[in-house]
Amino acid sequence: MLVIKVTWENAEDDKVIQDTMAEYLKWIEDIAEERGILRPFMYMNYIDSSQPVYESSLTPEDLSKMKEIQATYDPDLVFQKLVPGGYKLPN
Repeated sequence: MLVIKVTWENAEDDKVIQDTMAEYLKWIEDIAEERGILRPFMYMNYIDSSQPVYESSLTPEDLSKMKEIQATYDPDLVFQKLVPGGYKLPN
């Protein structure tokens, strides 16, 4: 498990920092995969919102079932659009 904490003061730097951190995490994952030590599970409390938590932590069948449930009970994606924060099902 790897936890990286990054802070900055200027909001105008948000995109640059977030993009750079996403590239850095991808680089780390690539190296771990090359060395055969990558474990795809992602602990939701420690991941970045750019990381594919559901795709890495669920089977394709479970993710498909969750999307079916979403389509039945929230076809207009009200939860996705109006509830801030957290992790939403990928489109």
